[in-house]
Amino acid sequence: MGPNVGPHHAALQSFISLDHLPPSVGLVFSFASAVDLTAASRDKSSTSSRRGGGAKPYCSCPQLPSDLPGSDPKMASTGGRSMALSLLLFAVTLSLLEMYRGRFASSELMTIAGGFVSSLLFLLLLTFLGNYQEANGVKTGWGAVVVAELVALIVAGTIHRVCITTCFLFSAGFLYEVDKLSGMILARSESKVRRH
Repeated sequence: MGPNVGPHHAALQSFISLDHLPPSVGLVFSFASAVDLTAASRDKSSTSSRRGGGAKPYCSCPQLPSDLPGSDPKMASTGGRSMALSLLLFAVTLSLLEMYRGRFASSELMTIAGGFVSSLLFLLLLTFLGNYQEANGVKTGWGAVVVAELVALIVAGTIHRVCITTCFLFSAGFLYEVDKLSGMILARSESKVRRH
């Protein structure tokens, strides 16, 4: 046992032998001793820096992923949450749409509603694919839009033929609004970067 270990750990280790303890408890004692050693070296370095000797920092920690340039852990967690939520909502909406397929095909108004719900599938799947591509460092493009639209149109086709047309029209409206909204958000973030 080194001389820099705290007095409370020295007394405890003299009372209990670490060899007879379970590995997890021994690991806790080892960690506590390492913390004491780090604190002792920090006290020494702060004392020597007060005296004027340019001491090195007591700890040279590796760079964490959140410290890397260009990475924002808050954005990453938001993207992951959004991806999971959109996939869950896609599955729930798809199952409800297929469960009530007969009701959606029963009248003209309900076929329009079926096309609208199918376009919601397009929006949710586009959100999922966009977040997945951004998480992998790929910019979202027309490929994700085409895949999401094809899936939504196939689902709409299982309900009624009219649902395919209404789904396409509603999806085009959603795509326009999403594009406009993302442009506004991008412009706002660029203006914030220019200010700083």
